[in-house]
Order: sequence, then C-alpha cells, then structure tokens
Amino acid sequence: MNLQQRPLNLFPVAEVDWEQVVTEYRAADKAKTSRAFPLSRIAEAVRYMTANLHMSQQEVAVRFARSTGWVSPAKQFFRLTKEAQFFFGPATAEEARLKIDDLRIVVQAPAEKQAERARNLSTVRLRGIQKRLNASCGN
Repeated sequence: MNLQQRPLNLFPVAEVDWEQVVTEYRAADKAKTSRAFPLSRIAEAVRYMTANLHMSQQEVAVRFARSTGWVSPAKQFFRLTKEAQFFFGPATAEEARLKIDDLRIVVQAPAEKQAERARNLSTVRLRGIQKRLNASCGN
C-alpha cells in the first residue's frame, strides 16, 4: 500500500490538546452555541484521538457526548479541499455555515466539485432562512 492509498487515520498527527477541545465543545453544546464551534478543531481532535491514541469511534463519541454517527463525518473533514473547508469555518457567516452533517454530502463529490457543492448547500441554507424571515414578517 503506497502513502496515497493509506487511510488518513493511520498517519500519526500533530499533538492536539484534545481534552481542551472536548471540554470547550461540551460547554458550547450546553450553552447551545456548538454550531459556532470551529469544525476544524473538532476534526483535529477526533483525528488525533483515533490516530495517535487509538480510540474507537465509540470512545470518541462518549468523550464528546455524541453518537458514533457524529464522529464519522468529523473524521472526513480533512478529505475536503481547503476551498470546501471554508464553508464549514468561522470565516463563513453563521447563518450560511455548513454543519457537521453536511460533510457527508460534500465529501462525496470529487475534489474539483467539493467547493461548488459546499457553496450550493450554503446558498440553500441562506434561502431557507430568508423564506422563514419573509414568512414571519408576513411577506
């Protein structure tokens, strides 16, 4: 198996204070602000926990107080192009920012189409918000 075929979770990754990330994420989740928590930090912690500490998805899920289904997409974050990652990050307006659940949809696209797919999802999210605002204002 060459390096390009090697699964991402087999590469040792740089040191991450995963306990701090978990603590901060759980505090944000409790305060109902976890959507604003940078997905890149979650992904780095998850990658470190699985690659370096050899934690199972179940162990990671327990630490974050999430389901194992939540961990799987977080592991996929670094398979996105940098352009696609932008739509999941704090530089994107919170209303348009994509969620961890959107990772599955974007990562399935070929690399050259990921940014386009992420942009489209972000646009759909904004349109949905605009429709709800218009409805609540009677427009």
